[in-house]
Parts: sequence; structure tokens; C-alpha cells
Amino acid sequence: MSRIALTLVAISAGLAISGCLPTKTPARAESVSSAAVAGPAPAISTVTASAGDTPPTAPSAAPGNTSVDPLDQLKSQLNEIASERVESAPIDVPVPDVSDAPPPQDQHEDDVQELRIEVQDLRRDVARLQETVDAALAYLVGELGDENRRLKKDLATQAELDRGIDDAAAPPVPEIPAAIPAPAVDYGERGYLAVKEWGRTPDQAKELEGNVTSLRGMICAVRPGATDEELKTVGKRLRDECAGFDNINIEVFDDEAAARDYAERNVRSSAHFVMRITRHKASAQDVTVLVRDNGSREVVVE
Repeated sequence: MSRIALTLVAISAGLAISGCLPTKTPARAESVSSAAVAGPAPAISTVTASAGDTPPTAPSAAPGNTSVDPLDQLKSQLNEIASERVESAPIDVPVPDVSDAPPPQDQHEDDVQELRIEVQDLRRDVARLQETVDAALAYLVGELGDENRRLKKDLATQAELDRGIDDAAAPPVPEIPAAIPAPAVDYGERGYLAVKEWGRTPDQAKELEGNVTSLRGMICAVRPGATDEELKTVGKRLRDECAGFDNINIEVFDDEAAARDYAERNVRSSAHFVMRITRHKASAQDVTVLVRDNGSREVVVE
């Protein structure tokens, strides 16, 4: 039994002794009172000693008075026990942690209301900022439009001034003399002009040792725009003139400048190259070919 339980038992006994607790019969109260006078002090002293504490010292009876007041003795023992309890280590009473406890319903509703008010204030601030930005943009666009119109006007004015200065300072343009027509090329009765010739005659080939053949090479020009019939006539005439040669290679242009350019720099103009005549003794090739503007070729059959 703990010290608190023993103390309660002693208090009950003391109250019974002092007459505070009711009794059923006077005789029972008398017996309880007699028992209390004879026994309470030893009982309390025995309980206290068994708990390991120093037994309280009962007050000594006054001289000439052999009876001890049990109530005073009980009060003295209670005071000693209270003093010992105060001097001992305090009892650790666990304090519940209320940090995780849910807030009261009223507090939650107040917080929600405050958040709603803050959101409304933020929305009003955003709306005001948007209005300010729109007004600033409208002002800037108007300013830029005015500046653009002013620059265009300045440019137009400067252009007119520049034109006036140029017209006043520009020297008169000299008249270009009429182009002097080039002298007409005389193609003669043969209808062609020999621009370049090379090769060896049959007599020269015979004088050389070995199997040397004769050769006739020519670059010729005919009048611009010559027809196919005219080209065929010129081709037949050239072949007849080279009848005694083993090998011939003749290229014809319908422009004298193009023919000379090919003869001097070996640059052939495809726009003016109109005919080729070839003969080769070893391969028995002997042909005249007309060259068209689109690059196609036509073999002339005699």
C-alpha cells in the first residue's frame, strides 16, 4: 500500500476519533473512540516505519495529562509527510503535445475567411497592374506611330532636296554616236570564208617515209542565218575540193567572230557551230553532219 493510501486511512481514523464521521449507535462510537485513544498512534507509527521513512515523533503529553489528542497527532504526521513530499523530486506529469492537435472549428473558419480576403486583394492588385500596363502600351504605340509618320515626312523632304541637287549638279549626258556598222564579209563565190587551214598535201605525204597519209584541216565561216540547203551546198563544195586527201576535218560556223575565236583560242561556240565534215581513211568514215540550235545532228546523205 502506498504512502497516500496509508495517509487516507489515518485521516479517516482521525476523523472518526474527532467525531466528524457519523456512527450508527452511541455504543459503537464509544467503542471506536476508545480504540482510537488506545491504538491510532502506534498504527500510524508502524505504517510510516514500514515505508522506510523516519517515524514522526508524537508530541509529549503535558504533565499531569495522560491522554493524547489523536487529531493533533494526525495533523503533525500530515505536515511532516507534506514537507517530505515537497522536498522530494517533483512528479513528472506528461504534458500532452497540442502542436499536432487540429485547430478549433472557429479558428479554421477565421483562417479561411482571411485567405479569401487576401486572394480578393491580390486580384484587385493584378487588375490595377493590368490596367496600368495597357495604358502604358497604348501610349507607347501612339508615340511610335507619330515618330514613324514624322520620319517618313523627313525622308520624303530629304529625297526631294536630293533630287533637286542631283538635277542641278549633274553634267549633261553626251550623245552616244550611232554604231558604225561592221563591213560586210565577202564570202565569195564559194559561199564560205576559210579562217584557218592546216595539214599536208598528198605529194608531201609521199615524200615522207612510212605509211603517212595526207590531211586537210579547215575552220570556215558562212553567212549568219544560212539555210540547210546553203550549208549542204557549201559542204559538197568543200568535199569536192578535198577529194584527193586521205583525211579531212572541217568545222563550219555561221559567224566569223566565233570562227576566229575557235581558231585562235580553241573555244567553240555551240550557238554558232553549224556543220562538220570528216573523212578518215583507216576507219573508212566519210560523212557530213549538220548541227542544229538545240544540239541535235543530221547526217547529210549524198
